[in-house]
Amino acid sequence: MSRRISLTEASRRAPRILSRGDSKLLDEGAPPTLSDLAGALQFALGDGRIWLNDDRMVMMQTASLGHLRHEMIEAMGMDQTRRIFRQVGWNQGIHLADVIAQRFQQQDLTAALAAGPRIHTMEGFVKVTTKRFEFDVARGHYHGEFYWHDSSEAIEHLSHYGVCDCPVCWMLIGVPSGYTTRLLGHPVIFREVECTGMGAERCVIIGRHAEAWGDDVPELAEFGLDTPRSRGKPWKPPVDLPKADEDGAGTIQGRSPAIMRARRLIERVGGYDEPVMLLGEPGTGKELFARRLHE
Repeated sequence: MSRRISLTEASRRAPRILSRGDSKLLDEGAPPTLSDLAGALQFALGDGRIWLNDDRMVMMQTASLGHLRHEMIEAMGMDQTRRIFRQVGWNQGIHLADVIAQRFQQQDLTAALAAGPRIHTMEGFVKVTTKRFEFDVARGHYHGEFYWHDSSEAIEHLSHYGVCDCPVCWMLIGVPSGYTTRLLGHPVIFREVECTGMGAERCVIIGRHAEAWGDDVPELAEFGLDTPRSRGKPWKPPVDLPKADEDGAGTIQGRSPAIMRARRLIERVGGYDEPVMLLGEPGTGKELFARRLHE
């Protein structure tokens, strides 16, 4: 006689199979916990370096970041500053998602998504409380609701400009957008529906798959995600493309700034049908980057 189990238990036993999830079905202490994430933060004492897994970090006063924000607003206006800060947050979210994937090799996608608010809190920008999120990869669906308490970005904006008539946590809102998009593989956009900078008691954050926001989604252009609509269908590579060496000799390796920058450029253009020209001296790896672009 077969033994009945709950959906939660089934999710725990077969995380690779389930492509959808709900935060309410996840144990509160599911790894990686805040303590697990703190273990990924390392201080090289006397060395002048701090690491979050393989990413170098810095400690910086929020007042300094607030001053930088103020100077940018005065120099280029609020709209341009908002775009830049959201792009910075987007890239930060992508890197945090990579930390979770590399450090914990998390196969339970629900737990990996739940780690996002924890690592965001650990960084000290804001305290995040998850109200609920749910997703279905096959349908391209995501919906999440979160509370932010003591947003450092809102506090600094209030100190310079007072209460604003629009949400002001620009860099912070880019982080979950980049993080969730990276993990799910389809665009997810987060927005503030309430903000401390507007006089609210706390910031209220809503995340949805891009299509759920309708036609007016300027974040897609800011994050470089709107090009599929304007550039036509994704390009299909030839089926007879030679495969990479199984021993890893044909893969791109290295973490220098130049290598990482080139890899990011390949990832940005890889989904479109425009021709790409790779330039470089013989032996610099153009063939490897071309192969990665085809993949």
